[in-house]
Amino acid sequence: MPTELGLKCLKLTKTKEANITNPCLNLKKRIDWAKSTKLFSDISFDFRAEPVIKNIDSDKELRWNTWHISDKEVLKLSDDNYGLLIPINDDPNKN
Repeated sequence: MPTELGLKCLKLTKTKEANITNPCLNLKKRIDWAKSTKLFSDISFDFRAEPVIKNIDSDKELRWNTWHISDKEVLKLSDDNYGLLIPINDDPNKN
């Protein structure tokens, strides 16, 4: 899922317009389309948009792959629906 779209929708979730705005509707349409085609088993997204994805894909029919997730956030995950996790790694000593 496009990062920009997810972050725009996330920003709008703080308003009452989140369910009727183009970024959120567009993101929902993309996820619904991916489910309906039965061609996809996973969706990938920037972890910063996780609250929005969780709201839209509440049935978790697709597995989630995410990037831009901190080590601390990885440890907090209790959801079995995650597949691939790509943590933020700005520390050259961790490479």
